[in-house]
Amino acid sequence: MGVCCYKNCEQEATTKGFVLARNPNGGQDIPTDVEACDKHKKVRGFFESEEK
Repeated sequence: MGVCCYKNCEQEATTKGFVLARNPNGGQDIPTDVEACDKHKKVRGFFESEEK
């Protein structure tokens, strides 16, 4: 895994998941794949992937 995808974070990512990003065309939010460190995987709005 690479570096955490959260802004200004340089920690190594430990968990794959997704966040919901605003759709630029309106309508429903778009799930966007991200990798997060141990700190950011606890952030509200981060959803851990079910695949192991």
